[in-house]
Amino acid sequence: MRKRRQKNRKFKVLVVLMWLFVCASMGFFLPQIPVIKNLVQVDKVEIYGSEKVDKDKIKKIFESVSWIFVDKDYVEEEIIKKYPFIKSVNITVVKPGVIRVSLLERKPEAVLKYRGRFFIVDEDGYISPKEVFEKFPLNKLKVKIVYNDEVIKEKDIRNISLIKKTLNTFKIKKYIINISQIVCILDNGKTVVFGKENLNNGLKMAKSFFKRVDISEYRYIDFSFNSIVVARR
Repeated sequence: MRKRRQKNRKFKVLVVLMWLFVCASMGFFLPQIPVIKNLVQVDKVEIYGSEKVDKDKIKKIFESVSWIFVDKDYVEEEIIKKYPFIKSVNITVVKPGVIRVSLLERKPEAVLKYRGRFFIVDEDGYISPKEVFEKFPLNKLKVKIVYNDEVIKEKDIRNISLIKKTLNTFKIKKYIINISQIVCILDNGKTVVFGKENLNNGLKMAKSFFKRVDISEYRYIDFSFNSIVVARR
């Protein structure tokens, strides 16, 4: 008897799926029909990856969504809008009626100071108000960014990642971004300077320079000029 009921349910699901496919291909959708509504509604939402979100609020997003036609872009947009510290959202239909939501949090990497306010910069250069990471202790972030230009430009923050890759053998504890330069303060007190406009050229010169020269011999090295390196002992 039990096997017969399971078989009948599978048959009904198959029929409904076929009907939904036909409706969708013809531009119709009939979620209000009770038998269809019961089969396409999301019964359970499993949420993993973050303890900082309100799981009930996320589950509420799925109240008007069917597990068959999940608009993943819409759901991801809604979750990130509510929780900007979420970097990405992965949605998987585990089985009919059950959806798994996997969240990936942004990883704070530096604290940015701009006009007396503090922001958090993640590993991708994404800037968030520090309130977004209200429970994250700022003193744990060893890298500081001081922004002295008029308006924060995302390109300047992304360029920090390029500098970090080039100077990967050194520990940079502070970046000072001015109108035309990015100044890097190393943990040993040395200062390395790059120009914003010719950054790629400056990075190439830096790679070549540090292959030939021991940085311990200098306290200040400037790669902001097009063809010369200014170094002070």
